[in-house]
Amino acid sequence: MNTRLSLKACFSFSKSRGFLLLFLILGVLAGSAVSVFFPLFEGQTVFPLLFSGIPQLSFGFFLCFSTLLLNSLLSLLFLFFSGLTVFAFFTVPAFFLVKGFSVALGLFFFFSDTARLIEGLIFYAPAAALSLLFLFWFSAYSLSFSERLRKSFFSSQAPISPENRSFFQVYLGFFFRFLVCLMGISFLSAMPAGVYSALFS
Repeated sequence: MNTRLSLKACFSFSKSRGFLLLFLILGVLAGSAVSVFFPLFEGQTVFPLLFSGIPQLSFGFFLCFSTLLLNSLLSLLFLFFSGLTVFAFFTVPAFFLVKGFSVALGLFFFFSDTARLIEGLIFYAPAAALSLLFLFWFSAYSLSFSERLRKSFFSSQAPISPENRSFFQVYLGFFFRFLVCLMGISFLSAMPAGVYSALFS
């Protein structure tokens, strides 16, 4: 049996993708509702870094890059380790529910003030969208590996079999590939902060 996790695995879980997208949308709606009906941003009561890991342009390149990368890395690690359990069907949707909520809070923080609107459009929105896209993409592999483990536990096949070891090696390889991609996204998303610091500091 071929144990390779091909790129087609991302598109073989149409029901799972729709299910995850539903939770992401629910999180965005919940975060939007909280932002609209509660005065969270008056006097910076809620700071976007607390929820979404997106700093402000004035922080400079290195702080913005490290914050973006740390947030992306923690999210990717959560999805990766969820795939190593039989509970990814529950933990991955919960992750996207919380992620959607936090992204909505971050967007409303920037869009609640016209002075921060441009900053949100050129800095926050692209970084959040690209990170979510890659995390959403990787979640298919997480669900795939978790499903394989679940079937192994309820069958005569040993969970730690040579076939599953080979499957894990490919899964780990995809984790590092996505990590490199998220590093690139963090670097590019932090570039406006570097330009801003060079021009206005």
